[in-house]
Amino acid sequence: MAAVKSVVGDTSTATQKPVLLTSMDIRRYVRKLLEQDAGDLAVLSYQELTQDINIQPLARIST
Repeated sequence: MAAVKSVVGDTSTATQKPVLLTSMDIRRYVRKLLEQDAGDLAVLSYQELTQDINIQPLARIST
């Protein structure tokens, strides 16, 4: 959780909201883990992205 917070920071004033990308298999579990501390952070799977979306990676979060 600390790693996510340090990368994302405060998203309330951001003009472009960060999104956490993960695999479809664990997306719902990641969302549940982040719900309490980072409820405004969108969690999407790679499969949910369309080709017209431009992604700018901020960081890679690992265990």
